[in-house]
Amino acid sequence: MRIRKPSRKAHPSGEAQITSLVDIALSLVIFFIVTLPALLESGIFVKAPGVTPVGSTEQVDEFKVAIYLKADGTYLLNEEPIEKEQMGPLIELLLQRSVDKMVVVRADGAVSHGDVVEILDLAKEKKALRLALLRGRPLEEEGS
Repeated sequence: MRIRKPSRKAHPSGEAQITSLVDIALSLVIFFIVTLPALLESGIFVKAPGVTPVGSTEQVDEFKVAIYLKADGTYLLNEEPIEKEQMGPLIELLLQRSVDKMVVVRADGAVSHGDVVEILDLAKEKKALRLALLRGRPLEEEGS
């Protein structure tokens, strides 16, 4: 049994076959073109109040609609206790009077993400232009 050497005559012109590489490159380009908008458009854009980009001269607007979700299930709208069913009409009323149409939502650590997202969706339904999420702490700890 003889071992044969690979023939150099497999490519008569001496050029490498790159059609498969081109196919892979084009399929990657198409994949990124299709998936890029889905990655950039998440649906909820969050900007922390009080933080401005370096070099920005924009003044941070004060918010007039602040919602606080407590761990015990109570809701505070601008530091006033409120029932969940009353939240929608009152948010709409406050947003009509607001200049910047911003809603700030704060929640304790024990509040489920579903409740927070439900409040964010309600604010968007009531024509809030900007939403902000803050890390929640119990009100008793804020004074210290």
